[in-house]
Amino acid sequence: MKHLETMIVRFSDCDAQGIVYNANYLRFIDDAFDGLLRRSGLKLGESEWDVVLRKAEIEWSSSLTIGETFEIEFKMSRIGNTSFDMTYTGRGVLPHPPARGSGAVLDGYPLEVFVAVVQYVGIDDVSRRPKRMPDWLLNMIAPEFAQKPS
Repeated sequence: MKHLETMIVRFSDCDAQGIVYNANYLRFIDDAFDGLLRRSGLKLGESEWDVVLRKAEIEWSSSLTIGETFEIEFKMSRIGNTSFDMTYTGRGVLPHPPARGSGAVLDGYPLEVFVAVVQYVGIDDVSRRPKRMPDWLLNMIAPEFAQKPS
């Protein structure tokens, strides 16, 4: 199941070149995943299950700039016993709003900006030991990976 988050690049997201600083893409990814967990009803820190990031790989094909609206489309791409991968694709969907009457057009949009694969590990919130994702959560965020009754 695919999920979608829409965000806007803020001034503080950018570096001296005027583009989003590379480490901030991980924050955008984290914000998207956090939003998914919140919408699913999971309250991190108040649940017996928690999640930590193990590994992240990002490949950029473009960059974002101040004021751009972008979306992150993501889905679970692998599940193990206690770990799972999410694949994120970031696209610019609307450039910084042009001045009224400028005649600007949206050439080149949507614009693929990055693809990332992030590996997470589920953990017990008390012992901090690896723990399988609860079935109810897996059914909500990635029903295609859920166990089918036999």
